[in-house]
Amino acid sequence: MLTANFLDLFYVPLLELYYQFEEAVILDIVKRLAKMKLDSAAWQVQRLSESGMLYDDILKKLEILTGKSEAELRRIFKQAGVKTMSFDDGLYKLAGLSPTPLNLSPAMSDVLMQGLIKTMGVMRNLTLTTALSGQQLFIDAVDLAYYQVSTGTMSYTQAINEAVTSIADSGLSVIGYKGRKDQLDVAVRRAVLTGVNSTCAELQLTRAREMGVNLFQTSAHIGARNKGTGPENHEQWQGKVFRWNNV
Repeated sequence: MLTANFLDLFYVPLLELYYQFEEAVILDIVKRLAKMKLDSAAWQVQRLSESGMLYDDILKKLEILTGKSEAELRRIFKQAGVKTMSFDDGLYKLAGLSPTPLNLSPAMSDVLMQGLIKTMGVMRNLTLTTALSGQQLFIDAVDLAYYQVSTGTMSYTQAINEAVTSIADSGLSVIGYKGRKDQLDVAVRRAVLTGVNSTCAELQLTRAREMGVNLFQTSAHIGARNKGTGPENHEQWQGKVFRWNNV
């Protein structure tokens, strides 16, 4: 059983890796922006060159990040799996059953590994889009700064300072399903929590199959949704016992 406090804290080290990555990318963008010669006729050529090199540099940073983040994900999934099954197995033991340790059960180990692999894939796909979004962030900032300088709206220094502030405030975004954009930390948190919760739920079902158990009690909490019918209305089915026929 994963508590809210556990879920709020266990992925913090992973998020810190992504914060460091985001900071490094933004610093790279700012440095390239400061080098732009907006008063030169060749500024568009420079913009194209710098944006291309920025894209390549982000991919290199992602390669380093991926190795570190996947090692951290393995720790997270193992910790979450052990915590979930220690709670469930305690109940099975009270009922006189003898559940096989998580690391000695091929079925349980496979569930944990498949959930980890799936989540790693989701996060790779998400973070790869930061190369495009970071490149576009740079291009948009350069174009706006050039417009402000060329029209006399701002001096070169003012335009660059405003662009730097805007980039720092906006941060990196990722492009998800159907082109949806999210901040990097929000997307990472959602991917990790979704992956961990679904994997731990599958671990519980797999253990139930091993133990020959087919009765489950749903959790309950104050303020549950009381709208709609069937599964939509959480208040109607929370805290009740259901029979599962897949055993």
